[in-house]
Amino acid sequence: NIVAVSGGLNSKKENNDKEEDTFIEGSGILSLSGGIVIVSAGGDGIDSRGLVTMTGGTLIIEGSSNDANGAIVYNDVFEMSGGTLLAVGSSGMTMAPSITSKQKSILLNLKETVEGKTVLCLLEGEDRIPVMAYLPSKSYQSVVYSSPLLLEGKSYTLSTGGSTTPKEGMNLYTPKAYEDGIDKAYITIHDTLTTYGEMKAPIKLPLEGIIE
Repeated sequence: NIVAVSGGLNSKKENNDKEEDTFIEGSGILSLSGGIVIVSAGGDGIDSRGLVTMTGGTLIIEGSSNDANGAIVYNDVFEMSGGTLLAVGSSGMTMAPSITSKQKSILLNLKETVEGKTVLCLLEGEDRIPVMAYLPSKSYQSVVYSSPLLLEGKSYTLSTGGSTTPKEGMNLYTPKAYEDGIDKAYITIHDTLTTYGEMKAPIKLPLEGIIE
């Protein structure tokens, strides 16, 4: 696990600022191919000046609740072709994997901030089958999720609060049941990236998707 006062995972092509608070300095390429990485940052969760690639593993990011920061921030391309990504934080700067990715992603900017220690759960279809759940430790207004479980043409509801069976685990988990939550967003997957709510972050590539 990575806990950072300022930036979490930081990849830059050049950096001569010795006082900058970063966790990882790289050649401008940030890559994850396996394992479980959990980032909790007071600033940007991921801040890449170059290429970001994810081909496997699980990446969980809890970014800042300050709109000046984002759970995911990058200048080049975020190519998502495998694995599971969940990022929660403020809605001011957060970005999602690029629309050139091979795997489906969703970016949900909610109308209101959700308090920390509140379960979030993604439910599939009218039967509201739980797909994933997580218990963020911080407040958040934005949720980014990418997984092979997201399927073209399927509808999903993001609900918060309530309770799951079994109870929440340390990481992402798939509960057998979920009840008594409050629905916050509803989307239908039609593109590589589907969005919900007001998009505030600077976008290098056009967002494609449905804003309900």
